[in-house]
Amino acid sequence: ARKQQEEEKQPKGKKTPKTPAKPKTGETVSKSGKSSAKSSEKQLDTNAPLPTPEEIDDKSPEYKAARASLTRAYPGSFKSFTIPCLVAPGSCSEKDLSQNYNTANTLYLEIHCPTIKPPVVIISNQGHSLTDFGQVSIGQNAIKPISIQNISDHPVELKVSVLDTSGPFQMLNALRTLRPEETHTVLVSFTPSIGRVFYEVLKIVSPSSELDVCLTGRGVTPVIKLVPHERVLDLGHVMMGESSSATFTLENQSSLSVKYSIRLDSGSLLRHD
Repeated sequence: ARKQQEEEKQPKGKKTPKTPAKPKTGETVSKSGKSSAKSSEKQLDTNAPLPTPEEIDDKSPEYKAARASLTRAYPGSFKSFTIPCLVAPGSCSEKDLSQNYNTANTLYLEIHCPTIKPPVVIISNQGHSLTDFGQVSIGQNAIKPISIQNISDHPVELKVSVLDTSGPFQMLNALRTLRPEETHTVLVSFTPSIGRVFYEVLKIVSPSSELDVCLTGRGVTPVIKLVPHERVLDLGHVMMGESSSATFTLENQSSLSVKYSIRLDSGSLLRHD
């Protein structure tokens, strides 16, 4: 009855104002009574300007990683182009030959351009196809690993081209059939015999594509300077039972480290005359 009396006292057409709900934890209430949740994650700046082609460094790790990602996601394509070849009498050096063309003599060249995703890619050296051994002393040996991966959905049987048998590059292990997503590491050695720059291409061949790996390195002649310059180290007169010593210095004048060893020509450590 009391509730009915309170409703009769209220003017008709008006409802009792509702109490605004308390905001939940992590929310704020605006003056209009609406709530907005706080987000702990930072929003990405979608308005950031894209770099121009001149600003992109094709030698940067980001560029190589993006190129490898696009290669893996490439679906392949097939395009056809028709190129009209107009035949007309006269010399090609003449500026205007438009009046000599006859549509009946027009040849149409149709070109089909299929592009497919390569089944095997290089995953070492950030996907770069150039393997640089740098400077290596003549007679010394340097070994570089080259890792490849099968990114197709079927096994790939691989073959390799033959390197120059008289050259400084040599492949140390054999290839094998790669299952999908399987990797393999190829070991290549570089042993220069003369001081110059060497360059060779190692071709890794699959049934549907060919992967070129460029090999380069520079042979450096080691230059060691002896101080003093005399080839004879004279220790002078020494009394029996006593000892004498002298020093000499080896100076490396090459652009790289040089391994060396010192031994007597006789091969004996007891010889002293």
